[in-house]
Amino acid sequence: MAVTANREVRADGLLPPLGPRPGATVVIPVPDASGTGDEGELEHVMGRVRERIGPDGDLDVLLCTTVPSTDPEPPGQRVLTVPGPARLWELARAGLAEAGGDVVLLARPGTVPRRSEVDGHVRAHLAEHAAVAVGRATVESGTGGPRPDRLRDVYPKAPASHPRALLAEVGVADTRAPEELLHRMLQFGAVLVPGPRTELVDPAEKDTGTTVKARTDGPDEPPLPDRDPELEHRVPWHPARRARPARLWEVPFTDVVVDAFHASAEEVRITADSLLNSNDADLVLTLVGPWGARDRATAGTVRLLRELYRYEPRVGFADHTSEPGPEVPFRLWLPAGVELAPDALSTLAAAADERAAGLLTVPCGKRGELRWERTAALARARLTGAGLGGTAPPWNACTAESHSVVEEAPPWPREGDERTRQARRESRALKEDAQRWERRIRALTRGRAARLVLGRGSGPR
Repeated sequence: MAVTANREVRADGLLPPLGPRPGATVVIPVPDASGTGDEGELEHVMGRVRERIGPDGDLDVLLCTTVPSTDPEPPGQRVLTVPGPARLWELARAGLAEAGGDVVLLARPGTVPRRSEVDGHVRAHLAEHAAVAVGRATVESGTGGPRPDRLRDVYPKAPASHPRALLAEVGVADTRAPEELLHRMLQFGAVLVPGPRTELVDPAEKDTGTTVKARTDGPDEPPLPDRDPELEHRVPWHPARRARPARLWEVPFTDVVVDAFHASAEEVRITADSLLNSNDADLVLTLVGPWGARDRATAGTVRLLRELYRYEPRVGFADHTSEPGPEVPFRLWLPAGVELAPDALSTLAAAADERAAGLLTVPCGKRGELRWERTAALARARLTGAGLGGTAPPWNACTAESHSVVEEAPPWPREGDERTRQARRESRALKEDAQRWERRIRALTRGRAARLVLGRGSGPR
């Protein structure tokens, strides 16, 4: 059995640091591939565990299976029987919830790590607080290390280790898939780090045929026959979901906040419509402004905007900015009057992933700037003590050019004011011209035919 201290999650939500000699648990799912309840596969895995790991006081191995075992458990190994039939992830999450080690390594089916590999995972957790170490993968390098989004993509099929306190904090027992578990951990403030046997490749090597994927020693898990819509509703960055950006989902990909204070109705409409009509509809939009104002000028703007977006389910009105939802991966702040390009949201997301940006700012001229915030990065900053609104490694703050995000056309409100002034000038000119012709007709007819020419209601001016 693993030797571990009594490690409770603190009331403030922070994870306690690991001790100098943390215990470890290796969780190995052993599915009943034949469906006959044969113990042969379980006995085979037990033999490989004895060969590669062996009994150790600081390490135990938890074998999760639907096949009841009649043989005595070898030293350092436990068998957790899960009621069947059970999917592979149901076996894995049962083991993750049952594990007692400070560091919990989830091995993939067909893979039994050696003791040196387990020690490498433990060292990764001693070096980085609240980390998720991904091993046996080949990932693309980015700014200052592996791209976090690439580690995220290979996590579901790679052996990965986690702090037990982190698993308890995010509720591993009710997750539907590894993607949902990872999403919860990242939103809490965990960070992905490369584990043992993970290699980094230069982005240029992708064009030469390098495969960026997880590596295993055993067979891959067969693909699911059907999609899991409930999982896609919960995990905004799920690949199957991001392939359909025009859909609306339970947890939006982006929480957009538009500052509508001191803005005209036309300025708010320009910004809101550019977002709602963009190529990525997976968002929720909050217009923050003086919606409770009672003065005549502001009340008219409020009535107009509320009526304009009454039946748009993605638009909400608020008098102040609230905290973003903990499940939403990104928040976009921008001032009213900024018109975004149709693919602005996907461009911002890609730029943030490429630069490992927790905060991405884009200048918007005299209107200020827009801010693209990563919820996981802000949570990481709070978890590590960097403070509110800050960033902590591996995330950083950077600035992007506006030409690929903001439309370059002249701002509509300024053009609209000029059109209004021009229309008023033309109206005054036409009125003066009409009055001049009326006076001329009166002078020529001496008033006798004025009523016939100018109308029955005409009289001296």
